[in-house]
Amino acid sequence: MSDLPKLEETQMDEKILTKRSRRSLLLAALSGGIGIAMFEWLNNMAWDREIPWLLRRSLALTDAGFKATFRKNALAPHVTPPANPIRINGDIGLLENIDVDKYRVEISSPAHAQTQSLSIEDIKQLPAREISFLFKCIEGWSQNVQCKGAHFSDLISKTGIGRHFQDGKEVHYKYASLKSLNGEYYVSMDMDSLLHPQTLLVYEMSQAPLLAENGYPLRLMTAVKYGVKSIKQVASIEFTNDVPKDYWAENGYSDFIGL
Repeated sequence: MSDLPKLEETQMDEKILTKRSRRSLLLAALSGGIGIAMFEWLNNMAWDREIPWLLRRSLALTDAGFKATFRKNALAPHVTPPANPIRINGDIGLLENIDVDKYRVEISSPAHAQTQSLSIEDIKQLPAREISFLFKCIEGWSQNVQCKGAHFSDLISKTGIGRHFQDGKEVHYKYASLKSLNGEYYVSMDMDSLLHPQTLLVYEMSQAPLLAENGYPLRLMTAVKYGVKSIKQVASIEFTNDVPKDYWAENGYSDFIGL
């Protein structure tokens, strides 16, 4: 008896394969059409700070999740001091040849009619705090850092700015806007992150004054957010209850950018 398939069976198999091929092509065409339609839908949607409205809302939901799980006193692990020089990243807003004697940090809020102006020496008169943690860049690299500077709770206590009365109680503002010396770089920071024990206004790194490329004479450093929030050459701090403008949020990122 021959092992060759019967003619009818072979023809049947060919018909089934043909039907399956047509079905696969139809499904691929349908999927491609849906993908193109979704892209066009997103592309024609109203945009919010450089991305479609729906994606911005998705980022807002992500931020809400980070805020809901944020622990005020949870600390990033202590790390050994860096063996190599601090990596240089980001020069947006940096100025050269700064006269530190004329450098000032302007502190303001809606509840205070008068802005307070602090010199670097004024900042250094605040209790010195030291932190070491793994600094994480949104580009994917990380590095041990050791910093010395002033805590925001001490800055608020010194200036009296950063709190206001609400329903008869004195409370902190919800946010602060920090801007660089030339105003080209600016970040929004929520108050819980600003008051975290591992967030400082830094004037020393690796037991030496800041280098110009690392933000001399004063920068923000925080262990609770990616490095894009650690603004260099801080020249103004404005406390507010509204979410401030943020350089990278205006270029498609989220506002919170937490860890």
